[in-house]
Amino acid sequence: MWYTMRMNWHIHRVAAATGACALMSVAMAAAGDTFSDMLEASVLTNAPAGWLDMATATFRRLSAADRAVDAKWAGVGGVAEYDALRREVRARAIDAMGGFPLRTPLDPKVVARVRRAGYSVEKVWFSSRPGIPVTALVFLPNSAKFKPPYPAVVVACGHDGSLGKLNGGYQRGCILAARAGMAAIIYDPIEQGERAQTPRIGNTDGHNAIGVRELLLGGSMAMVRLWDGMRAIDYLETRPDVDKSRIGVMGNSGGGTLSSYIAAFDERVKAGAPSCYISSLREVCGAYGPQDAEQNIFGSLSYGLNHAALMLLNANAMCACFSTEDFFPYKGSLETFDVAKRAAERAGRADAVSMIESLGPHGWKESSRTGSVAWMRRWLLGDLGAVPFDMKALQALDEKFDPKAVDMGFGPEDGLVTATGNVQSLPGSRMFYALQSDRLA
Repeated sequence: MWYTMRMNWHIHRVAAATGACALMSVAMAAAGDTFSDMLEASVLTNAPAGWLDMATATFRRLSAADRAVDAKWAGVGGVAEYDALRREVRARAIDAMGGFPLRTPLDPKVVARVRRAGYSVEKVWFSSRPGIPVTALVFLPNSAKFKPPYPAVVVACGHDGSLGKLNGGYQRGCILAARAGMAAIIYDPIEQGERAQTPRIGNTDGHNAIGVRELLLGGSMAMVRLWDGMRAIDYLETRPDVDKSRIGVMGNSGGGTLSSYIAAFDERVKAGAPSCYISSLREVCGAYGPQDAEQNIFGSLSYGLNHAALMLLNANAMCACFSTEDFFPYKGSLETFDVAKRAAERAGRADAVSMIESLGPHGWKESSRTGSVAWMRRWLLGDLGAVPFDMKALQALDEKFDPKAVDMGFGPEDGLVTATGNVQSLPGSRMFYALQSDRLA
């Protein structure tokens, strides 16, 4: 009972990260810049009695702060102001996430190579932190058709339970990239795929269990997830068959969150294509609440970080993929894209911000996968004919798409990197909770 009550309290604190904690933007301005000042500041001053009234008051403040951040980005006065703003917001967000960990040895291992029709795959793992192995698949173009070094794309997974990188829809994006002449790496998120830690907690529950502890240690689940993606880029840079000057990132749902983060906070990324995530904080929180631990960065609205900012922190090329019936509200997606487009135009980079519109519910459809790869072709391969998008032609791909008729990659068993299907069987592997215990000690 004590554990349940404690976890519920912490989970509510996670929920507060885009609600009450992000809305400390008002209190922070008066209280100062230190975390102790922030934590002591009142979030709901003079709030009416009753939880419903307090929730309504909180949401109104969130909505107003979110719109104020939109207005700040949309009103940038030119290249210099845009660059100054994105650098300031990026630096403050990294600090709020606890800062980047140390870059420790990757110790990468290639455990198998498999030839497939039109491409090949290497099964690999590397250590993102000491004792924390990350299992991944690297899809490579046909070397007879495309000559290395290749541009490379990091594909971030969404919240799909036990499959992780072996989700066929996500592998499909890697296959399309490889057949277009680009390498692609897809890796298991912590608590998913071969990186599951406990039988009772996994996927988003596992993310939240790690995330609440990160908050108490001065860190963030956003940084835990972001660091794995950045280390995947580090790994790509070690490969002689990869051109490290041409790196992109794409992904869907929770992978849309992560591809947004990786593009926003890693300046090596030349092109990003997040799918089924970009909306607006006010629309997302108004409809469904704050989502998972990694989707909340402490105090974000107080220093200008929202969904529009995630589209703009990357100084290169960003394309957001939307679904018209997504649970990440489409209304917010359109409003945020309008803000990002206006800011990009004022900064003289209108062609570097674009969108893909897929019909129907949440999901990385063939239209958004194909469009994302086209975006990568434009900015990583220099294929000027890849854009602008023919939206009707892309949407038509979904009408006739049959996953049984195309290559969707490895199945749940033949795509495993480890012999047991879990990284805990690898020598020296540790649970992430053990690292947190070390930090606490």
